[in-house]
Amino acid sequence: NAGVKVNGIWAQDWSGIRMTSFGKRVMWNWKWNSENYPQLDSRIKQWNKEGVQFLAYINPYVASDKDLCEEAAKRGYLAKDVAGGDYLVEFGEFYGGVVDLTNPEAYAWFKEVIKKNMIELGCGGWMADFGEYLPTDTYLHNGISAEIMHNAWPALWAKCNYEALEETGKLGEILFFMRAGSTGSQKYSTMMWAGDQNVDWSLDDGLASVVPAALSLAMTGHGLHHSDIGGYTTLFEMKRSKELLLRWCDFSAFTPMMRTHEGNRPGDNWQFDG
Repeated sequence: NAGVKVNGIWAQDWSGIRMTSFGKRVMWNWKWNSENYPQLDSRIKQWNKEGVQFLAYINPYVASDKDLCEEAAKRGYLAKDVAGGDYLVEFGEFYGGVVDLTNPEAYAWFKEVIKKNMIELGCGGWMADFGEYLPTDTYLHNGISAEIMHNAWPALWAKCNYEALEETGKLGEILFFMRAGSTGSQKYSTMMWAGDQNVDWSLDDGLASVVPAALSLAMTGHGLHHSDIGGYTTLFEMKRSKELLLRWCDFSAFTPMMRTHEGNRPGDNWQFDG
């Protein structure tokens, strides 16, 4: 009604929702959840006709209680623990397997997950989350210490996404954005975002922290950046106010992307429809 053009609709929970004491989490099983989003495939086609892209979410882990993790485990595609079993990371009331991106077969398999379940669905972009959570005591296919591989992991994760676009002819057409980076990720990351800010004004992890984050990204060669409008993390009595949301919008108008986030506890935060 205000005449503002909408370029994209971002549904972080396109693959499902997991409710935890921390709040609303994404189901880490990277395929369209038709119960939450019925007829999403046809909706995406309609949105595309109207010049609107659909954006999704993915990270390099798979929830241990879901079928993608089961498939990865059977194929031997997960990083290992000291006993040779699959290394499962506790992510807050659920566990996730680490897809071993140093294993060429696992790397190719995960690219196919991106191609089939996201690109073929019609996604015009996605948040390629995490990348910094490689456990340093896990064992990888390439035999290199996880302590050594830890800082290389974000670049490897970025490369996986980049190549999925490149191999499908979608490079330059589809946008993915990341929060983790290291030397070499500049070549592959198409955009960065500032991470999971608190829903407050603070310099340490609120709205004020986004400015030095943007400057740091620019100085390391990541010129395209943005942030979660309104912040993400609600803890304790912290709640997003209307004023914070609007001022964050003001700031984001001067960044390459304006993207809102409902936060981990949407009911506690001021939303546009609040």
